[in-house]
Amino acid sequence: MASSNTSAFNLSKPVKQLIIFGGLILAILIIVIVAFTTVNGTRDEGISKSNSLEAQYVDNQNELSSYILTFNETLGIADRQSQKLNDILLEAVKGRYDGDLEMGGEMFTVISEAYPDLTSTAETYSKVQDAVIDGRDAYKNKQSKLIDMVRDYEDWLEKGLFKSQLVEFLGFPDDYLEVETASGTLTGEEALDQIKSLVLADEARDAYETGTMEPLISPTD
Repeated sequence: MASSNTSAFNLSKPVKQLIIFGGLILAILIIVIVAFTTVNGTRDEGISKSNSLEAQYVDNQNELSSYILTFNETLGIADRQSQKLNDILLEAVKGRYDGDLEMGGEMFTVISEAYPDLTSTAETYSKVQDAVIDGRDAYKNKQSKLIDMVRDYEDWLEKGLFKSQLVEFLGFPDDYLEVETASGTLTGEEALDQIKSLVLADEARDAYETGTMEPLISPTD
């Protein structure tokens, strides 16, 4: 009887070992699948966010370029004469002359010094005011969207104890975030800094030299 019980016990031991081994294999497989899914999902999310941020940055550039081009066409300013006005308009649409657009104000003084003909009559300057106000409103909406997207992207980079480490391990912001400037192509952290520079509405920038925007017009001498 004892011999029979021992035999039964010995026969069940390999089965138990097989079950344990199978359980370990299954656990490892589940861990691998979960890890792969997490890494792949995080990478795809990062690429999607990078592409969306890049697209919005380009859209904002186009808004500025279109604004300036339309303004110059409306007032009949030739490309070769437009450089100074372009700089003034960029500062105006970004808010430098906020609340100071009337005749006699700072923007009026700056424009009249560079282009006396544009401020010779109230009617002509009224066109300047309307164009700046319309351009500022359109640009402000796009800037607000870009600001929200930058904030969301930076939250995604930094939030979550494990996720933030994974994001850093994957190298974000990486080469998927890419912007074109007058001085060349920027990627990764440099590209993010460049995108953030476009939303600094309180700082006047020489956009055509720094690459803050890609001009649709090319002033000539």
